[in-house]
Amino acid sequence: PLSVEQQIAVIYLGANGFLDDVPVAKITETERSFYDFMTANHGDILTELADKKVLDEALEKRLADACQAFINEIAA
Repeated sequence: PLSVEQQIAVIYLGANGFLDDVPVAKITETERSFYDFMTANHGDILTELADKKVLDEALEKRLADACQAFINEIAA
């Protein structure tokens, strides 16, 4: 089972088009990589999501930036 903050982050990743260029066959692997990436590099965002359980404008901007950094990393 995923934590609430992981669910919010991965739903945001998919719902906002960050996964559009990822082949369907690689979605599960990409999802696992995303959790590792967020934990290692953006644990503060996950902690804030866990505490607030709401995505305000500032937190959404940070999450969007983290998602873009992840996509850039896997595309490299």
